[in-house]
Amino acid sequence: METESSIQHFLYNWRYIKSDMIICPGVYIEYGEADLFSITRTGYSHEFEIKISKSDFKADLKKPKHKAYGEKGNTPNYFWYCCPKGLLVVDDMPNDSYGLLYIIGKQVKIIRRAKLLHKNKCSDKQKQRVLLSMMHRYWQLKNKIDNNL
Repeated sequence: METESSIQHFLYNWRYIKSDMIICPGVYIEYGEADLFSITRTGYSHEFEIKISKSDFKADLKKPKHKAYGEKGNTPNYFWYCCPKGLLVVDDMPNDSYGLLYIIGKQVKIIRRAKLLHKNKCSDKQKQRVLLSMMHRYWQLKNKIDNNL
C-alpha cells in the first residue's frame, strides 16, 4: 500500500524529470499546506494534494482553499489530486479544472490533466516564501533527528 511519503517521492521524480525549478513536500503556502508544491521554470505553480483514503478526500473538500482556487492571486496555477489507482475517479473532482493522477507501481499516470486556474506567475516573493517554508521544515526535522541521537 502506498503512503503519502512514497507518493511524494514518485511525484518528486516525475516533476524533476519535467525540469521543475522548485519541488517541495509538505510546505505551507498562502492558503494552507501543500502535500507537494512545485514551480516550473516558466513560473507556474502546481499543488499536489495526496489522498490515500476516501475519508481523507472528503475532509479535504471542506477546506476553504477550494473556494479561492481559480481566483487571481496567491493560489496555484494548477491543482492536482493524486492517489493510488482507483481510489478517486474523475467524477469525484469538485472542480472541472482539477487534475487527477494515479500512482501505479512507481509510475505517475495522468487520468485528467489539470487546467490552468489563472495566468499569474509566481513572484519572487512567493518563491522565497515556499523556500523559507522548506528551510524551516528541514531545520525542524534536523533538530528532531539530532535530539533523538
